[in-house]
Amino acid sequence: MKSSEKINGPSFEIEAGLFARGHRYIAGIDEAGRGALAGSLLVGMCVYDCSMFDKPVIDAMRAINDSKMLSGGKRREILSVIHTYAYTAEYCEMSAAEVDALNVNGATCEAVKRLLLKTKVPVDCVIMDGNFKFKLNIPFIPVIKGDSKSISIASASIVAKVTRDDMISSLDGKYPAYGFAVHKGYGTAMHREAILRHGGSDIHRKTYEPLRSMLLNAAGSPEGARMS
Repeated sequence: MKSSEKINGPSFEIEAGLFARGHRYIAGIDEAGRGALAGSLLVGMCVYDCSMFDKPVIDAMRAINDSKMLSGGKRREILSVIHTYAYTAEYCEMSAAEVDALNVNGATCEAVKRLLLKTKVPVDCVIMDGNFKFKLNIPFIPVIKGDSKSISIASASIVAKVTRDDMISSLDGKYPAYGFAVHKGYGTAMHREAILRHGGSDIHRKTYEPLRSMLLNAAGSPEGARMS
């Protein structure tokens, strides 16, 4: 079975088609933390050697899939596989303040540009999960549900997810009132209750609902200062 053929999960079919059109260094990109109320936005990027596109998929790589479909332990296990076989596997971190300043789409676009600037790989095409319409100086191709179709994009999703989870979990000791190690900054009932009880922190995204409304409502009260 060639890697461009369908397997049980993502394949190199998209990459093989782009390779046939002359592209050699195809970057798969995906992000983690888009909807979180706190913590950074992480954007991952993976590039595989184009020689892999028309060969049988390596058995170890068949487990690569959309990070949301994998357990935390499995993601970590697969991350080592990605680092073993990918030409490069990188990420860019955008802080909560940068997400607030640029909005989440703007922050994502900026992260993609930073990744392309810092990588030593001469990327000549980007494929990214979602329906973004970023303008780059190289071809940019959005792929709906790309993390379930492309090995490069799925790999990027794992890089971003594992890295972000580790980052925000490490902040649990600094901000023990919020339970970041449990919910990773997403808007769970536990997290929302903690915000109502303790206010926001300096890693919360102040432009996100419901936190934005909480902050606006609190601003007019004596207790509002602790949420600023």
